[in-house]
Amino acid sequence: MMAIDPMNIVYVSVLDTIGRRFNGGDLMQHYNGLGHHCTQFVWDKKGNDPSVVLLGTPAVRWGLYYLPRAVEKMTSLQSRFSWTPLALEHSRQFRNADIVHYQLINNNYFNITMLPHLSRRRPSVWTLHDMWAFTGHCVFSHDCERWLTGCGECPDLTSFVPMTRDRTDTMWKVKQRMFSRWNGDIIVASEWMRSRVQQSPVLSGQRVHYVPFGIDERIFAPVDRQAARTALGIGEEAFVIGVRASKQRYKGFPQLRECLSNLDTGRPTVILTFDKTGLLDDFNDRYTVIDAGWVDDQRRLSMLFNAMDVFITPSTAESFNLTAIEAMACEVPVIAFSTTPMEDLVRKDRAGVIVPHKDAHAMAAAVSGLARNEARRRSLGSEGRSIVLQDYTFALHAERMMAVYHEVRERFHRDRSGSRRGG
Repeated sequence: MMAIDPMNIVYVSVLDTIGRRFNGGDLMQHYNGLGHHCTQFVWDKKGNDPSVVLLGTPAVRWGLYYLPRAVEKMTSLQSRFSWTPLALEHSRQFRNADIVHYQLINNNYFNITMLPHLSRRRPSVWTLHDMWAFTGHCVFSHDCERWLTGCGECPDLTSFVPMTRDRTDTMWKVKQRMFSRWNGDIIVASEWMRSRVQQSPVLSGQRVHYVPFGIDERIFAPVDRQAARTALGIGEEAFVIGVRASKQRYKGFPQLRECLSNLDTGRPTVILTFDKTGLLDDFNDRYTVIDAGWVDDQRRLSMLFNAMDVFITPSTAESFNLTAIEAMACEVPVIAFSTTPMEDLVRKDRAGVIVPHKDAHAMAAAVSGLARNEARRRSLGSEGRSIVLQDYTFALHAERMMAVYHEVRERFHRDRSGSRRGG
């Protein structure tokens, strides 16, 4: 079906290939198929899609980024001196854009202080994938609440995005000044993120839209579970626990290990992982550990989910959790900690089990309980699929996002026309 109102849309992110489901890549492909005209500007281009454009030529990138980046490292003033936004601003695609959608721009390649200027030239939105936009430097604050009062005296300068010396109070003020002049809108994917945006002094007065991510429910769908297990060499009698193996601090790896150490399923148990390999090798004497590694192919990832009885997501902080949604779409119950987006995504305990924050023993008890209750697993899995079909399909995500684009574009031109008449 052809689009009634074709739009020129520009996406800006750090990378094109990895993370296409949440960096604008899949939206670009979808909208282009509907008759819109989309381009993605990236700092690091890995693929060969002609719709993806590198930010600047090699010579230009040296002057616009590498030299300023050296200054940023010395001063611990992040995303402050790079001039790469000039390559975006002077492009034909930006000049013709009906909407510019900023995605992952917190990797030090993009000067955020230029966003107010860019947002006054073209209608703009920025999806916040974490808390970095309103903290002194970290992507998740964990138990620290200094982001509410101005940062400074940071308890962990080594967490991403790291600093060599504490300039978190300065960066907090830089971001506050930037947002006071920013003319765009903010997009968040979870109620968890929206609540933090609403609490943030840095983002005071910003227009915020709630647009959850979505997945292809035709790919992530229940299939014959035993066939999926047979393909992996898993026996019919085994209880299969799925996890995403990652040592990133907020992914809850210590809590996962503690959970597995205290687990009693009463059955032969398989730990099926994807992402990093070898992280749970020391559990081989207790469980059968199968590492699938990094999985790019969505159909293979769906097959892995379909082999699972439960999916543990021990993250202690997230802005969403796409893998959990994919598990739910495959009718796999999810076990997660409270005070994260998962509490809303699974509707409390409708599609899984929510346990107290960082309580690995409670998580182990939840897994053990589900191992002994197949009827409960089936009920939770069925409810999870229903929730995904109702709220988290990619088609619905794209529809909601397009509604935001139209609203932002119309207001931008209405305000500009009003300013001209007033002048």
